[in-house]
Formats: sequence, C-alpha cells, structure tokens
Amino acid sequence: MFGVHAPSRQRAAAPIPKISGDRHDLFALQYVDFVAGTGTPVAPRKCIYTHYTGWLTDGTKFDSSRDTMPNGQPRTPLSFNQGARRVIAGWDLGFDGMKVGGQRRLIIPYQLAYGDAGRPPVIPPKATLIFDVELLAVADTLPRPVAAPGAAPAAGGGRGGAQGATCPEMDRRQRQIAAIRSRIASSGIRPIPAFMLSRRCATLDVAGIAQVIAGCDTTNLRSN
Repeated sequence: MFGVHAPSRQRAAAPIPKISGDRHDLFALQYVDFVAGTGTPVAPRKCIYTHYTGWLTDGTKFDSSRDTMPNGQPRTPLSFNQGARRVIAGWDLGFDGMKVGGQRRLIIPYQLAYGDAGRPPVIPPKATLIFDVELLAVADTLPRPVAAPGAAPAAGGGRGGAQGATCPEMDRRQRQIAAIRSRIASSGIRPIPAFMLSRRCATLDVAGIAQVIAGCDTTNLRSN
C-alpha cells in the first residue's frame, strides 16, 4: 500500500576476497615504557605537557626541553593538543596509554616524523628519530579566542586557526614541578622514589611527580 514500506532485508556479510602473496610491514612506531606513570591518563584531544630529549640514531642529540636557555633559566615543557596535528604524527600517536609521571622512549620512523625531506640541517632526510619523553600533566583544552574583525592573525594560526583549541599555560606549581623534575633528570638519578628524598621533600610521590612545598631542598637527593 502507499506509504507502507516492506521491511528491508539485511544483506549477508560478504567474505573478504582471498589473495595470495607475502605480508610485509611498511613502517611501525615503537616504544619502551621505562617508568610507569600513576597519575592522570592521556585521553584524546587533551593537552599534553611533556619534557623530552630527541636523538638521531647515530646518537646526535638535536633538541631537549631539559636544556637550559642562554640566560640559565630552565626551558618550559612542551605542550600540545593531542591528535590536532600540531606535532609530528609519531608524537600524536606516541603518548597513547601513558599516565602522568610515566617516561617512555619513542622510536619514530621517518614516515611519522619529518618524512623524505627531513628538516635540514638538523634532521637529515628519511631520519628515524628517538625521543625520551616524560608526561608531566594532562589538561582540558581551551577554545582559541576569535580574533576581532580586521585583526592580524595570531602566531601559529595556520595550524588550526581561530576555531581550533589551545592549551592553558602551566600554573606556578606545575612549572615548579617541571623545573625540579628537569634538575633531577639531569643529575642522572632515576627513578626517584620518595624514600630517597629528605623529609622536607617527602611530598614527591613514587611516580616522581611532585606536590612541591615551599622551600623543598633538592640538594639532599641521594642515589642507591
């Protein structure tokens, strides 16, 4: 009858056609977790705050957020909106499964890094990159402010524009934590369980992310 539709029949799933040949891996992102985190887990489209050091496969260090600036001040940890393509693909994928306090080594093939061309003179063509990363914090993104009509575009606007999301700045406590973590890492002591710290620094948890108290004295750190 007009206006009455017969129930549709579900189509049976067709089998995937069989083929012959050898199976090959094109490229793969690899990682090693060498410190397990116990804090907030990474989630899609969250802001990630991380310290990192990057090497070429011949051992050449090409960048590190743990290096000090020319004025002697510590560098600010890198922040990025995960999955928004603000960083290389290997980074967008490489933090999955981590929790705050975790440290991971990423081995990133050139296809997920800077591609065939690289980024001369620092990154050669087709360079596999190795990064040691530490997840310092995870936060919600903020909407990027819409520019007033006729205003000049903000720096970085070409990588997401005014309608994209941005990451909030780390607060004073988070910056203190990052600075102390950087000093600890540069001292060669890792991991840093709470029992290795002085009583004044006992607020550092086992994962190594600190609830830093005023006057925390990191000079009393000792190794096993």
